[in-house]
Amino acid sequence: MESQTVQSTIDAQILQQVQDEIQREITEILENSNFHKVLEKHSISGDKVLKIQFQCSINLNKVQDSNAIDNKQANKFLTEISGRPGQELVLVTKSLCIPCPTNQSLKGCFC
Repeated sequence: MESQTVQSTIDAQILQQVQDEIQREITEILENSNFHKVLEKHSISGDKVLKIQFQCSINLNKVQDSNAIDNKQANKFLTEISGRPGQELVLVTKSLCIPCPTNQSLKGCFC
């Protein structure tokens, strides 16, 4: 029983690391975007005039064990979760509103 608890903790840690890294990448992409300039160029304005919604997920049926990854725990975890047929693992769900409804920033914010 103890080994299952340890394995679950490792699996949860790996999943959290993947989610955190993807979240950072998405945030960086959005912070460097120029959606507000496109709206300004076409004279489009208003409260939450542009709302971008996205979801990042992993299709567990497509996950393959990779020898290119040296981390054996990560490979084992991916192999275990990919064995669950028909599942998709949602990592991040976000919405970006431009302009930001809380501080009116033209760059937008997560809403």
